[in-house]
Amino acid sequence: MFDIKFASVTLDMKDLFFDRQAVKDYIGKTTARVFRWAGGYIRVTAKNSIKTEKNPFRRSHKGNPPYSRTGKLKQRILYYYDRADQDVIVGPMLFRSGDIPGVLEYGGPSTIWKKGKGMVPIMVKERPYMRPALEKGIEKLPDFWAQAIR
Repeated sequence: MFDIKFASVTLDMKDLFFDRQAVKDYIGKTTARVFRWAGGYIRVTAKNSIKTEKNPFRRSHKGNPPYSRTGKLKQRILYYYDRADQDVIVGPMLFRSGDIPGVLEYGGPSTIWKKGKGMVPIMVKERPYMRPALEKGIEKLPDFWAQAIR
């Protein structure tokens, strides 16, 4: 009379969801883009905070970014995105003559050349340029993410 047949359906729950690897790849690319934008923004902000001053007797005030006479400090501020660690590194390269960028940023002992006296020890007051740039970059981070996810 009645012919009843049963069909079996096998369903893997993972098949009902989005492609996880594609999402991971997208997030990885987006993270890299955002970190590169942030690194570039911090670099440019730090470079722009260092003003050019040709007068060798004029000094920036304690707590303000240093003046640049030669432009070498501005040229040495770089950034690098490390894909393996998902890190961005922003900062100045060291000078052959010592840790000039670090002394300017945090203050501390250094030496200068004076005619007839040679190398003379001095104390440099802090003139931060990277920390304020980092703070501005952190404030812009949500905007970078919003632009990247569109």
